[in-house]
Amino acid sequence: APYYGKKAEKVCNCAECLVFRRDIETGRLRLSNAYFCKVRLCSMCAWRRSLKIASHNKLIVEEANRQYKPSWIFLTLTVKNVEGDDLKQTITDMMQGFR
Repeated sequence: APYYGKKAEKVCNCAECLVFRRDIETGRLRLSNAYFCKVRLCSMCAWRRSLKIASHNKLIVEEANRQYKPSWIFLTLTVKNVEGDDLKQTITDMMQGFR
């Protein structure tokens, strides 16, 4: 299990050392240097990745709003849990309901 040992070590050392610098204009501290492990299941790296994806999504939605002026709909479809054998048909039924 050397592969897992190395990965575990990376996760344990993730964000262990952070270097901050004060922003001249705002006076706020900003992260200027750090080591992040980038292991998919690391909670710190997953949090940072989610911030990055959210930022990209915001830019995409803003551009879509600017170019196409869409009407947005937020829809949540729910059903009771089903057995694995019934999952494909349930998803098909939900997609049909959406259409």
